[in-house]
Amino acid sequence: MDGCWFNRLKSKDKRRSSKCKETTGIAKEGSKPPTNEVAPSNVTKQKVEAAKQYIENHYKKQMKDLEERKERCVYFYLIFWIIMIV
Repeated sequence: MDGCWFNRLKSKDKRRSSKCKETTGIAKEGSKPPTNEVAPSNVTKQKVEAAKQYIENHYKKQMKDLEERKERCVYFYLIFWIIMIV
């Protein structure tokens, strides 16, 4: 395989990057545009913190369940082989 599809992707990326450079070049020359961002409220901060906690707990539970599943698998595999040998 000569990597034909890969070369096509590379050429698309080059075209995209050159277009990006053309459009962002104007913004880089001038000063920074004014931002109208508002600081997040306390309610938003609490929601973000709650979401982080939820994600962390969900991840920890999944890892725990996965480890237990592995242990059960090994346990049953060993029992199976002991039964087969006897």
